[in-house]
Amino acid sequence: MIIGIDGRELERGKVTGIGRYLLNFLKYATNARREYQFILYGNQFTHLDYKSPNLTLKIILERITATWDHILLPAHLKNDRVDIFLSPYIKAAIFSPCPYITTIHDLLFLSTPDYTGWRYKPYNEVFKIFGRIVSKRASAIITDSEYSKKDIIKIFGVDEEKINVISLGISDEYKPVTNLYSIEKIKNIYNIKGKYILYVGNFKPHKNVKRLIEAFAGINKDFSDIKLVLGGKRDKFVPSLEELSEKLEIRDSVIFTDFIKDEDLPYLYSGAELFIYPSLYEGFGLPVLEAMACGTPVICSNTTSLPEVAWDAGILINPEDVKSMASAISKLLKDDMMREDLKIKGLNRAKEFTVEKYSSKILSLIESII
Repeated sequence: MIIGIDGRELERGKVTGIGRYLLNFLKYATNARREYQFILYGNQFTHLDYKSPNLTLKIILERITATWDHILLPAHLKNDRVDIFLSPYIKAAIFSPCPYITTIHDLLFLSTPDYTGWRYKPYNEVFKIFGRIVSKRASAIITDSEYSKKDIIKIFGVDEEKINVISLGISDEYKPVTNLYSIEKIKNIYNIKGKYILYVGNFKPHKNVKRLIEAFAGINKDFSDIKLVLGGKRDKFVPSLEELSEKLEIRDSVIFTDFIKDEDLPYLYSGAELFIYPSLYEGFGLPVLEAMACGTPVICSNTTSLPEVAWDAGILINPEDVKSMASAISKLLKDDMMREDLKIKGLNRAKEFTVEKYSSKILSLIESII
């Protein structure tokens, strides 16, 4: 069997979530099925560190994305006699010469107010048409959660039977770090001193960091020795959040780390008193699992896909209720037994979501179609 895969998310010096997801699958699949041939189709920016005798990287120059997707790629798929094509996102050749599987991690930009205003309407309407065509022509669709599955059915009108919920998994690097010296060493890199509450993610409005800062301000006097660490690359939304911290007179207690290296995250998760993820919309919510795998008690939203991920191993809150959020943080900080209970539950929950599990399910889906 020859399996073609879109590898454009694997760029040199640019590590994306989809890129990690794809690389983990490649490592598993090429070892699990040595008799298959895997062809990774990339562009001039694609870089692959991983090597395997049954994996070939094929570079196709990309000047115009639509031409690459719908003209150049199909020609190569036909010439290479590819049996099935896997796209790690919602992209595929409309006139593909072979069956294809497309992946829709979430439809955030078609579902939330941040992306559905008048400025985005023309693009969104075009994308809906394209998404419906790609989805309906696909042999199968992969998505990360039951919530995203419902969104796909509602927005693209796809048959439920075609959609396969395959949850994401976390790699072995995410585990409790018990060496306090190592934790302090990493904390110093990001100017973190003492105890802290941790958030990891971007700062787009749907991540709801504004309300998190307001909730933290409500408990700051009772926990003056604890900082709020906001882990994520500085973007255009950070200045307004810094201004809010100043206005609420907690600027000295809020730390914006800027970009955090992947290899540093287990140390920062492990060192935190608790991890909080108050997002209004998530197709999955991988940081929740990463924190649990590191033994960190978790508070997260009770909306969209997050209850599927956290289940009973985290405290679920209404992300739009600042007082409720503040109360949950305060209660967990005061209750050592509750933190220990959530730590154990979280570690057990995280074990259910592995790279091997999602990779084997994708491989089984490919084989079932062929």
